[in-house]
Amino acid sequence: GILFAILLKLTVREPPRGATEDGAKNIDAFKGLKVAEPVGLVEKMFRWMTLPLPGKMRGATFSELATLWRAAKHLLAIPSYRGIVIGLTSASFASYAIANWIVVFFGRSHPDFATGDVYFWLGIINGTAYVLGVFVGGNLVDRLAAKNKSAYGWVPVVALVLNGPFFIGAMWLNDPVWSLVCWWFSHLLTGFYLGPCFALAQTLAPVSIRALSTAVFFFIINMIALGFGPTFVGVLSDILASGEMNNEMSLRIALSSVVFAGFIAIGGFWYLAKKLPADWANATGEEA
Repeated sequence: GILFAILLKLTVREPPRGATEDGAKNIDAFKGLKVAEPVGLVEKMFRWMTLPLPGKMRGATFSELATLWRAAKHLLAIPSYRGIVIGLTSASFASYAIANWIVVFFGRSHPDFATGDVYFWLGIINGTAYVLGVFVGGNLVDRLAAKNKSAYGWVPVVALVLNGPFFIGAMWLNDPVWSLVCWWFSHLLTGFYLGPCFALAQTLAPVSIRALSTAVFFFIINMIALGFGPTFVGVLSDILASGEMNNEMSLRIALSSVVFAGFIAIGGFWYLAKKLPADWANATGEEA
């Protein structure tokens, strides 16, 4: 991925941002961002990061970092965008943590369930429930948001609340079949928030930083959710297993504990629902 990014940077000329928009008045829309260039400690850090580079590349790279800084500050100053980041990152923290340990969990908690069958049924669930959840969640938000833009927040809130009992059932039911049934519905509801989040991020972001708005999303998600989610479950499971608890129960409890991230996600999406009407009007000029 890094090599491909370097190749793309060196061989492809990026068109002016916003040039394809109808009625675009300012090709360099970055000038419209009400965010200053990085100064103080941030500027020093960016300068330090570019020191190993040759002279010309150093200046260009600093300019790119400054652009990213300005874009991120502008986006995070939007209340609804902050709500999306909190909700999506917290929900993804739980999702990544579970996804990395779910096969091990079924192997330990349901030892009579053949490993091949575990992989097969989890693969079926991932390929049907999650995909269906993304599709249904996106369509539901589109329909409801036509009347009330707060649906972008309320639909994920309701989906996460409904998800809780199914997830707990998947973790604690002794029958592997019923555990998988609960996991199917949990996975279905997990997909509801994904489409609305990325679509809304594009709407709230100015034309000039729409791509960067998604990049900021993935940067935060990868650093926090993907970086710490699976590690959190693994470390907690090891800590619990270091006492008198067996490996099966320690992992079951560690996985169940990520419910706390779901509560944070619900709070983030609730905040989004409250703040979105005003932010939608500011971004689009339309009444929400």
